Amino acid sequence: MRRSSIAAVLAAVAVGVSAGDARAQYWLADRNLTQGRGIRVGDFELHPGIGAEFGYDSNALYTANAEGALRLRVTGNIGISTLGPQRTQSTGAPPTPRPLQFRANVGVSYSHFFGLGAVGVRPVSDASNLGFSAAVSVTATPSPVWNFTFSDTFSRAVQGTSELNFGQLFVFNRWQNLAQLGLGITPGGGSFEFRANYTNSLNIFFESGFEGYNNMANDLTLQMRWRFLPKTSIAWSGTAQPTFYFNPAAIGTGLFTSVPLSTRLGITGLFSERVAFHVFGGYQATYFSLGDNVETFVGSAEVRFITGPQMAVRVGVLRDIAPSLIGNYMVRNNLYVNVSHMFAGRFSLSGEAQAGLVQFGYLTDQTGNRLASISGGAVDAATGRITGFRVLAQLFGEYRFTDYLGLNTTLAFTGNLIDARLSSMGMALASLNWVKFEAFLGLRVNW
Repeated sequence: MRRSSIAAVLAAVAVGVSAGDARAQYWLADRNLTQGRGIRVGDFELHPGIGAEFGYDSNALYTANAEGALRLRVTGNIGISTLGPQRTQSTGAPPTPRPLQFRANVGVSYSHFFGLGAVGVRPVSDASNLGFSAAVSVTATPSPVWNFTFSDTFSRAVQGTSELNFGQLFVFNRWQNLAQLGLGITPGGGSFEFRANYTNSLNIFFESGFEGYNNMANDLTLQMRWRFLPKTSIAWSGTAQPTFYFNPAAIGTGLFTSVPLSTRLGITGLFSERVAFHVFGGYQATYFSLGDNVETFVGSAEVRFITGPQMAVRVGVLRDIAPSLIGNYMVRNNLYVNVSHMFAGRFSLSGEAQAGLVQFGYLTDQTGNRLASISGGAVDAATGRITGFRVLAQLFGEYRFTDYLGLNTTLAFTGNLIDARLSSMGMALASLNWVKFEAFLGLRVNW
């Protein structure tokens, strides 16, 4: 079995789909921070922006023997869209959807590591990298009953790095394309809504030797919502997600075709003008062709407190199943809280914390047989499944000199507390147990 292949799988588990640049660069995920008033160009708005952050990353390479680094990140983006409501609506008039709405954006992000040391035989500075994305979305509303949506995002994704102590730096760099089509029907004045969505996700890894992880997922989702009270609705969703790998034989561990299925039924509404809620429950099963499978209850519940025009609090719980490059799947159980507050219209403060248990299926070879290459207290001796604990805490603050210029800071702590390690021929190669602290100071200009 190729050590590099197994190590890459473990690194993918350790980093996860939401770690890395996207979470640390908090302001990039908030359209209120990345899109300002815009520059009118005929019937369109132009939205340019640039931002930079500099700070410290205690575990630049996501390893158990953490190696810190100073890090500089510079991002630039420019977007164009149809005119927003500020330019199309009369003062005090209720918003009405435009028959056609269009938005496109191009962004570039460069991260440079000033390593304070090296892991294995590679310097941390080798993780320096460039990412970019290009996105377009169109919403057509030919009538109050029908609406159509299309979007596509093509990107060079850089989701963090992992050096696994035997001299090979594996960078989670890949080409990624996410295309979505949607159809919505709202007859009866909006009391009933039906929506069908198709999402195609394509991931092409361009690190030499890891092409076997190239995959495509096809997400088919049906949603229905019935508003039986003015502020309360019953909603249902059902999803099928056929997923396959293009060349799984190139990897030493098992990567299998699957058709995950899920269904959820729930209720959303308002307890009062200041308290909103949702509760959903359902069933999800993975249906991989070989290897480990799971079928279980999934669901979510959340209460949102709008304590004033400048403050909101969200508290909730989530249980679902996500795909994984090790053991086929990952079951997530999360508790979370999110608080946001604006002080005097100038200083914005947002904080979030989440923690919960995760479970992975057992590691297999290409024929679906269980491997004994992973050991530790987190590994169940009978089933080979891996159970651990994940925690995230993040604080983001920004002082806005104007509506387009802001000075911000980000503090984040991430813990992947999983007592499991890869062993091969009696030698320990990697561990899933790591912690990471990040502190950044940044400046952004977005018009």
